Formats: sequence, structure tokens, C-alpha cells
Amino acid sequence: MSAAKFLNNLRSTLFESLRLVINSLRFLVGYSVFLFTGTTPKFATRSLAHLSSFSNGRLNDFLSWFISLRHPASPAEDAKGVLGNLKKGEIENIVEVIKEKGYYVFDNKLSQEMCDQLLNFALSTPCTPMKMGNTDKLDAFGYLPENARIYERDNPVSVRYDFIAQDLMQNSIIQNLIIDPTFIMIAENYLRCKPITDLNSMWWSNANFGSEGSSSAAQFYHADLDRIRFFKFFVYLSDVDHENGPHCFVEGSHKRKPRALLRGSKRVSDNEMKQHYPADKLVEIIGKRGTIVAVDNIGFHKGKPLLEGDRLILQILYENSSFGSSYIPVEINEHFQKGFIDYAQKHPRLVKNYHWNL
Repeated sequence: MSAAKFLNNLRSTLFESLRLVINSLRFLVGYSVFLFTGTTPKFATRSLAHLSSFSNGRLNDFLSWFISLRHPASPAEDAKGVLGNLKKGEIENIVEVIKEKGYYVFDNKLSQEMCDQLLNFALSTPCTPMKMGNTDKLDAFGYLPENARIYERDNPVSVRYDFIAQDLMQNSIIQNLIIDPTFIMIAENYLRCKPITDLNSMWWSNANFGSEGSSSAAQFYHADLDRIRFFKFFVYLSDVDHENGPHCFVEGSHKRKPRALLRGSKRVSDNEMKQHYPADKLVEIIGKRGTIVAVDNIGFHKGKPLLEGDRLILQILYENSSFGSSYIPVEINEHFQKGFIDYAQKHPRLVKNYHWNL
């Protein structure tokens, strides 16, 4: 090795070591602030993503274990809800499959009646188009009501439209899904702690802007590292096949990832992914309207760019901690039904990131 190359390698090693020390200190300071105040400094969120990547998820595993001691999950028990009449053993089996694969496609589907109601909501409620062109950046996940408009299926102006979280949460069907006993039981036993709900979302995607994919529309592989551990249910509200935007997941990538792909939350191309995973691990999850999928999105995932038509999808999100990115909070107000309010009052940790306005 030449002297110049040796010096370059030494500088690179020293730089990465210094970066690791700085991010570790920033994380410790930020997590301490969070434990005392409940809020996360922005610098700590960036350090979480860096350390999650550097440790290949081991930091997340350790923090999740710590959180499970503070807010332990209830043991699995029979639950009746949208996913059917699930026995304790079935719930445990579902959780084990998700632990192994990172995702699970349920046999039970959301009823066609509820799908119709949510579709009518999506066609009559303003939603925010994602910026196109050079900016290609989401407007804070659709939280800018001044930009919201009714989605025109025959004349879209953007590849993606996000609904405003407050509007979504005032929908009674979405409220019922969030507190559905089968959703809660599976999320709680997978996360191994009492769950928190946050950033529930719904969006339209369409095929009118090419098939190359948009990074901001989450159409390249990435891992969600802005919280310690997410757990998501996706509900297809339109038929989804290989041509109109299936959710894609890299099976097993929620556990450990190839070192070459550890880049924090940065996007990874299909070609790079294929160099590190066999084809049978790159799963495209298709399904008829009403299909429900559970996913651990610390694994690599993306929405496949649409080649035809449009797609409407609902995301119900649970997490084990609100440390990390801050989202504009939802207000629990007079538009919330009594069943949700009663549940939230009995289980305040579930809505700890929401504001009460009653």
C-alpha cells in the first residue's frame, strides 16, 4: 500500500471514529432530554438514524428491550376484530412469522362496505399533492391544508396525494381500526410493549408521471429509522397487482442488513438490492381491495411505481416510543366518537402524542 493511500485510509478511519463519538454523545444528550421532557431535539433524531445504521439495528433492539421493561406488553390473548376471531395461539404464530419475515398478509380483509366508505371519503376530502419537479419533496406528509385539493382521478397533478392527519383521525372507521382489538393485540405483542399510535396516513398514488419512481413518494428502497421501532398495518383500498403499486418488502431485512447497504434512511436502487438479496426475498405484496398487511418498516421497503391506474392505501402506525421525528399532533375533539375517547382515556399511552381539545 502506498503512503498516500495509507494516509487517506487513516483519515477516513479517524473521521468515521470522530463522527461516531459525536453522534453517540448527541444521542445520549437527546435521549436524556426526551426522558425528562418528552420531546426530541432534532439533532438527536439524526444521530438515532446514524447509530441505527452503524449498529445494524442493534441499538434499536437494545432500546426496544429497555422500553419493554418500562411499558411491558400484556400477554397474548384471544381477540375479536377486523382480522377475525383470533385465538391466543394464532396471534403468537402471526407475531412469530413477522419476527422471521418482517411482514404478514392476513386472510381476513376489510369489508367492502368499509372500503366503499373510505373511498368516498378519499374522493370528497381535500388532500395535498406532493411537489413535483426539482424539489420533489413532500409538504410535511400532507400537513399543509392551504395546498389541499380534491383528488381528480382523471387529471392528477402529482404522483402522490397525502391526506391531512386531522381529517383522517376524525373519520370513525379509522378511529375504530386504530383501537381494533386484533390490531392492538398483534402490535403490542410484536413491539413487546404498550403501543403508541402516530402518523396514521392515507394517500393516492398514480401512474401519470412515469415509471422511474420518486424518492419522496417512497418509491425507492429505504428503511424507516426516524423512530426506534415502527409497526404498520397497510390496508389496500383499491385492487393492487404488480402493475399498480404493490408494497415491496425485502424479506428478513428487518433483522440485519448487508454492510454495504447500511446508509441510514438513504434510498437504495433495485439493482443494488438485487446484488445483495436473492430474487425470492424481494417480495411484491399484491392483493384485492381490503387486503391487510402488517410490516416492520425498519426492514427495506418501498412502494413500486405505478404502471397503470391509481392506488389508494391506508396506513395505521404503532410504535414503541415517540423518541425521534416530531409530527404535527392530532387534536382529539368533538369529532371523535365516544368509543375511541373511552379507549384513549383508559389507555393514555396510545395517544400520548395527541392533544386533547374537549
